[in-house]
Amino acid sequence: MRKEDTASRSFTNKQFKIWRAVIKYRTLGKILKKTKIKDYQMLQIKAGTGNLNFLIQNEINENTVIVLSHDAQCQYESHIRYLVDITFTRIIAIIGAVTGTTALALDIMQRFQ
Repeated sequence: MRKEDTASRSFTNKQFKIWRAVIKYRTLGKILKKTKIKDYQMLQIKAGTGNLNFLIQNEINENTVIVLSHDAQCQYESHIRYLVDITFTRIIAIIGAVTGTTALALDIMQRFQ
């Protein structure tokens, strides 16, 4: 990752994994199980202050729905777009390198026949 990309990113890899689990699983019980965090207070600390919103009916339990805050959601989506962009660019570069190398090898082989 380039320096300018990490400078604009204000979350850790652990937070990103927690955020991904929040988006994928939505309920507290499943999120705690998948992230291997023991309780919701530790989850909130590790996810970053203000990054999680608990949609509470009466009390917090394993069926409590959790969503990302607006800022966390924006950072998460921006990082996903960045990862897709980097992956796509690398795939195109590799295809170009393989195509160029193959064309060069075929050209060299034709000259020696």
